[in-house]
Amino acid sequence: MQLNNLRSLFGSLGNRIDISSPGTINSFKTALACLIGYLLVLWTALPESQWIVVTILVVMSAQASIGSLFIKVKMRFWGTVCGTMAAAVIVVICKNNAIELGVAFFIATLFFSYIASFSGDVGYVGTLGAVTVAIVVLSPHPSLAIAGERFYEISLGIIISYLVSHFILPVRSHTIFISSMSSTLKYFRHCFNGGLAGHSLDMDEKILGIFSQQRRLIQETGLELSNTRLDKDIFQQILNTERKLYRAINVMNYSFNAAPESRKIILSLNGFEQFKQEVSQYISLLISAIKSKAVLEIRDLNQNHIDKLELEVRHMLVDIDYAYVTSAHTFVFGARLVTNELQALTDSLKKINYL
Repeated sequence: MQLNNLRSLFGSLGNRIDISSPGTINSFKTALACLIGYLLVLWTALPESQWIVVTILVVMSAQASIGSLFIKVKMRFWGTVCGTMAAAVIVVICKNNAIELGVAFFIATLFFSYIASFSGDVGYVGTLGAVTVAIVVLSPHPSLAIAGERFYEISLGIIISYLVSHFILPVRSHTIFISSMSSTLKYFRHCFNGGLAGHSLDMDEKILGIFSQQRRLIQETGLELSNTRLDKDIFQQILNTERKLYRAINVMNYSFNAAPESRKIILSLNGFEQFKQEVSQYISLLISAIKSKAVLEIRDLNQNHIDKLELEVRHMLVDIDYAYVTSAHTFVFGARLVTNELQALTDSLKKINYL
């Protein structure tokens, strides 16, 4: 029974694992870098050379793209430098006096821990700085030689991490960004189709999470050496357009669900279903084009349906009380924004270098 359960578990995991995903590729590269580090551990005569492998694990874990790893490598290298210098000063001043070493260690960890609490990438400097000081000062016999060895080992681990990430199955930030656009559009399509039946806070969190990831990816894109993106500004335009499109869809959803009377008026519009179908199909077309890298072949969005909706609402202003038509008018305004932003998104997508 237990054997069958294990087979079922591993079979389920096998079906879920995507070997082409950035996470799977990064896992393979991390294991490979650790193997290289292990071989160096066997080759070097340093007494604590396992810190090479430990550093590789710390640097490469959860850093799928070259840009994100470059940021982490840079900050952790400076953390190693600062930590080594602080440890060297402590060793020279305090020598082997346990009380003085304890006081100096307290001050150093207080300083680096404070830096580690900073938001942003600079926190990495504090983290590895504190670790480096602890490795050197808490060794059985602290000395300048040990500080130099730890600096060499950690630096070697950082170099291995960067070289493996950069030259073996490189995953670039712009590739992840382009992939994330497909996910964003899927959520937009869900909000557009299903959101008219009610607002989903869970969907809001997913979309806002992607926006946050994309903003980070744009920053990382310009840090990928030897392949610096010249179209970085276009990625920023796309993110801005996605945000506007998201707000426009919310305008439609809120106006549609404002009151039962407004919902009835909107559903009574003759062009409502045609407009909804046209936008949904166009979003699906964008998703397919992004995945196949055939964005240049995308047609322009048909604006005739929104024109008909707008004309119908104007006629309603004559026959129906204005209080009941306001939501319908706002709905059409949001619909117009949706079509405009979808077209702007299409125009920006055509400018991207997908290589």
